[in-house]
Amino acid sequence: MDTIGTPHRTGADDAPARQRLFEDNRTNWDDRAALHVASGYGIEELVADPSLISPEVAQDRGRLGDLTGLDVVHLQCHLGTDTVSLSRLGARRTVGVDLSPGSLSRAREIADRAGAGIEFVEANVYDAREAVTGDFDLVYTSIGVLCWSPDVAAWARVVASLLRPGGRFLIRDDHPMFMAVGDDVSDGLRIERPYFQRQRR
Repeated sequence: MDTIGTPHRTGADDAPARQRLFEDNRTNWDDRAALHVASGYGIEELVADPSLISPEVAQDRGRLGDLTGLDVVHLQCHLGTDTVSLSRLGARRTVGVDLSPGSLSRAREIADRAGAGIEFVEANVYDAREAVTGDFDLVYTSIGVLCWSPDVAAWARVVASLLRPGGRFLIRDDHPMFMAVGDDVSDGLRIERPYFQRQRR
């Protein structure tokens, strides 16, 4: 099993190993939430300016189109800064889903301070369909979600299950090769992690 904090590209045939992976990942993101809040993360600027949207959502604004009156779910929302931004683009209902209670407690605080009426749901992304009520016009995910998913096909089925007929899915993520290259590049680039999802044996 990969270490805590290392993106996962392994399969998920072994249920106990998969559960440990999720528990490790939850702890990892609880820790990251505290670190990200302490680093600033653009939170104070977002709270202070009701017209501001996060840099990630700003890059996607042209692709998002008009969200006025739409129902939007943001999967793997972490601190919810992008979720607040989606709400500010006119969504009728905005839901953020994340497996980390540490992230979500901070996301709720940020949304309250920003005056954004957002529903935050604590759930593993694979359980999002059961955890969230209703269907959505838009499912949104941003950078850094796929590398943590041990089963991308199952993840995609969850995305599809949340969309109402005619709904859209928008994902912007790093190229998978970015996560396959080792951290130490002093002697050049080396492929140290798997590029393709692997099945456990």
